Amino acid sequence: MLVALRPGARRRRELRAAIGGISDKVLTETLHRLLANGLIERRAHAEAPPRVEYALTALGQSLVEGPLAALGRWTLEHSAELLEAQESAARENEARENEAREKSEAERAEAERAARDQPPTLTR
Repeated sequence: MLVALRPGARRRRELRAAIGGISDKVLTETLHRLLANGLIERRAHAEAPPRVEYALTALGQSLVEGPLAALGRWTLEHSAELLEAQESAARENEARENEAREKSEAERAEAERAARDQPPTLTR
């Protein structure tokens, strides 16, 4: 959201389009949190129809240009390492899931064998 406001003030629908894939509820909650933390400001224009824009405050601008920009640079510099770590974690997760599935299938097969091997019980 903050990066979407970096070029300048935007209306709600412009923000939503710039971010993509965000629900109206999440957009509203995020705007409220950013307003409450002094990172953005809400500008209401007395027009017909009413127009509301959101823009970065000086504090928000300093966050975008400082730590967020540094994080972006760091991510680019370490993208290969990050991707390898993600792929490794996905492989490990898949191996654990396969192991659990195989164990479950073996236990089910053992239970079926045990049920077959039980002598029938006589009832009167």
